[in-house]
Amino acid sequence: MLRLASQLSPEARAQFARTVRNLPCRWISNEAPSVFPALLDLLPEPAPTDRATFVMALDERPIAFTGPHGELLHWFVDADLPVASE
Repeated sequence: MLRLASQLSPEARAQFARTVRNLPCRWISNEAPSVFPALLDLLPEPAPTDRATFVMALDERPIAFTGPHGELLHWFVDADLPVASE
């Protein structure tokens, strides 16, 4: 059964994060701030409190605030996103 990270226990989320860190891949997460609370310490600006907001992260580094259903995308200026070369 496939589960969302928010549906896992904190212990299972921590195990998931450890597993993904050791895979040869990039990890994009887009979850409510409470799902991976360590990301809160890395935010370059406070999370909005007037609406539901998710934190998008690339390899456990916050890169944007998003809306739960895609209605909002606010990239962080200093996100330093990788750019594909041509």
